[in-house]
Amino acid sequence: MSLKTPIGPLLWLIYAIVTIGFSAPASAQDEDGRGRSLKAAAKAYDRATEAYLAEDYDSAAQWFETANRMAPSPAALIQAARAHDMAEHGARAATLGLRLTTKYPDDETATQIGQDILDRHADKLVRVDVECEGCTVELDGSLLGDRSFFLEPDVTHRVTASFETGSKHEEVQGAAGEVKSLSFEAPPPPPPGADAGGEGDDGSGAAAAGALTADPRDQSGKPLPPIVTWIGAGVTAAMLVGSIVVTLDVNSNVESFTKKAKEWQACPDKESETCMDLKAEAQAKLDAGAGKETLRTVMWIGTGVAAAGTAAIALFLTDWSGGDAADDVSLMLVPNLQQPGVVAGLRGRF
Repeated sequence: MSLKTPIGPLLWLIYAIVTIGFSAPASAQDEDGRGRSLKAAAKAYDRATEAYLAEDYDSAAQWFETANRMAPSPAALIQAARAHDMAEHGARAATLGLRLTTKYPDDETATQIGQDILDRHADKLVRVDVECEGCTVELDGSLLGDRSFFLEPDVTHRVTASFETGSKHEEVQGAAGEVKSLSFEAPPPPPPGADAGGEGDDGSGAAAAGALTADPRDQSGKPLPPIVTWIGAGVTAAMLVGSIVVTLDVNSNVESFTKKAKEWQACPDKESETCMDLKAEAQAKLDAGAGKETLRTVMWIGTGVAAAGTAAIALFLTDWSGGDAADDVSLMLVPNLQQPGVVAGLRGRF
């Protein structure tokens, strides 16, 4: 069967349905996750087929590879290789052709098409075989699914092997038909308490770590500059002034209420209009005094909390060792004594 015939995808669609449908056991098909993957793979395969028939081989190749990632099958992989071949992506087509021959050695169709692609492209490319244990392989920053792949000749590429303990890389360049073998070993884990640094092969991570110097203001282990303590002290002082002002106002209101209460008590006719007005004024003074007393209580509690917090910050969190605090903090707090921002539900007697 020719790789160039446009009717190919229609025939391979039938092949895909058979291979995808029967590649998993019946019990696995019952699982929701597997079922969704198969449906998504089928949709991707349909889109790839439409793109292939429209001669949009770049899109077709990507969609066929997507279908193969969602539900691996020789049909999807075959079509991906053919689409890359039609798009003149020789290196990628040969890489997928090699995967066909190694992954599906018992599938005569897959191995035949894979070998045909290799026969037409391999001699014009550079083959790279990567050997590493427990690693993922990247080519020029893109993740690969193959340990053996093909590259364009006379072009420098960067092959990276990533491990749990770090990564290593090599620059690769070769002539057409050449085979490059790369072997990577995992870098040793960093010592306890040290960062892994950069890539293990060039020592750039260690050099970068050695070039860093710690901020001397951080050596005390206390994260806050002195200006934070001064701000806290200023807020505490402002609240103290406010508490004193409110307390004086409460005391003044007590004297005013006492005067009105005595006048009402001395009134001979409690039911007269004059006496009733005195009673109303005394009650108003009482109600106002109760509110002011509540505010006074809240203000003094807030002042105590602010003082305690400022003391704790000064003792345990402030780095007094030096440094220009103005460079670190640009925050300024301006208290508003006319409209206190704390409303409490305390209740008491006047």
